[in-house]
Amino acid sequence: FDITNAPGQTNASCSGNPAAFTNNLSSMSGMSDNLLYNSSACLVIATSPTLSKVLAPNSIVDGGVTQLTFTLTNSSTLPAQSDVRFTDNLPSYWRLADGVVANTCGGTVTDNSNAPLAAGSTYVRLTGGSMAAGQSSCQITVNITNQPGRLNATCSSTSSLWTNSSSRISGLNNLFDGV
Repeated sequence: FDITNAPGQTNASCSGNPAAFTNNLSSMSGMSDNLLYNSSACLVIATSPTLSKVLAPNSIVDGGVTQLTFTLTNSSTLPAQSDVRFTDNLPSYWRLADGVVANTCGGTVTDNSNAPLAAGSTYVRLTGGSMAAGQSSCQITVNITNQPGRLNATCSSTSSLWTNSSSRISGLNNLFDGV
C-alpha cells in the first residue's frame, strides 16, 4: 500500500517519534496478540528547496546592466535534490544583456525554447538542477538590461511591465516558489 502526507505537512526528523508521523502498536487493531510486535515506523517528509530572486542594483540608466540572482535555499536536513526546474518569464521591458554570469545549481540554463541564453532573451529556464544533501543554497545570476528606449521613472504606474513577481515563475519541479 502507499503512504502519503497531507499537502503542506512536513517532518524533518523522527526524533521523539512525532505522533502525526509515527505508526506504532497503538495505531493497530484487529490483530491477534501473537502478531503484534513492539515496533514503530516514522516517516520523514522533506520539503523542497525554495526559489527566491533579487535584482541588484534595482535602478539603471537606459541601456545599463543589473544582475538578477535566483537563489535556491535548501535546509541542512533535506536529502539531495535532483531534476530541479523553473522558468522565469521576464517582464515585458526586461531583456538579458548577455546571458548567464554564474550557475552553482548544476543543470542547464537556457531560454524558453531551450536555446543558450543570449542578449535579448526574455526567459531564464533551469532544467536538471541539483543540490547535494545538506547543501544550503545555490545561485544562478544573469545580466539584465532594459528594452532599448523603454524608460521607467517609477514602478507604480507600469508595474506589470517592469516588476518581476512570483506570477512570472512557472514549470516548478522539486522547488517551492518563495518569490
